[in-house]
Amino acid sequence: MWSKKQILTKGELEELLGGRLDSVRADIDLLQKFQKIWKTDRLSPELKSEIEHWENYILTEMNVNYFASPEELLAFQELCKKPPPNKSGVYGWYFNKLNPYVLRQSKIYVKPWWFSSKWFLLYIGRGNDLNRRIIEMHFKNADVSSLRLSLGCLLVRKLKICLRKRPRPNDENDYAYTFGDEGEEKLSHWMAKNSRLSWIVSNDYERVEEEAIEKYKPPLCSIGNPEPFKPLEDLKSCLKELAVLEGENPQWKEVKQAYKAFLKDCKLYK
Repeated sequence: MWSKKQILTKGELEELLGGRLDSVRADIDLLQKFQKIWKTDRLSPELKSEIEHWENYILTEMNVNYFASPEELLAFQELCKKPPPNKSGVYGWYFNKLNPYVLRQSKIYVKPWWFSSKWFLLYIGRGNDLNRRIIEMHFKNADVSSLRLSLGCLLVRKLKICLRKRPRPNDENDYAYTFGDEGEEKLSHWMAKNSRLSWIVSNDYERVEEEAIEKYKPPLCSIGNPEPFKPLEDLKSCLKELAVLEGENPQWKEVKQAYKAFLKDCKLYK
């Protein structure tokens, strides 16, 4: 079967694979068949190009599907023993204690046997250096992490934190938004306790992230999400308008009113 004497036709290739090329599924066995056939050197340039296309398709699908059933979910404390690699890839962030309206927007939840509760996939991101992206940015401040900004806005009442702003050095009309030193510390502590993380390494990380967001529609992702969670986007916009400069007293009354409006919008949101 694996003789090198004859170049395979497309029909012979599909017979070896057990099905049409255009009906392939994300299957590790099929990927191994591709690799085995490749080694026989019986492929025309046209078939090699077609197999490369389907190999990339299978790898992408397998990486996207990973987040529906991750091999592990790591807490922040565990990242010391198993830190994210300094490689490109895609990561998924799972939460179990957050506003129930937000959790219901998730298309995916997992409940490994070693956990007593469900963990909902709420955010998907990418990075050309997973370690730097996850450790140095998502656990730093809201100005460099859209995930932290969304979480902080959802937790303003629970953590008693307030969005603050400061002019950027190169543009006085543009502001950096954070929750202040104390607020960011509270937010990091909450994330360490109530979130879990998983990732895959991929050179094609932009495509994997794009397709994963399109498939799962995680509610804390606003960019590239075909179904962004509008009540959250409205809440973030409102809290940015209420943000105070460093050293100024927060507008707590208005912040509470904005959060009440958010809850009302959630009840009406479909």
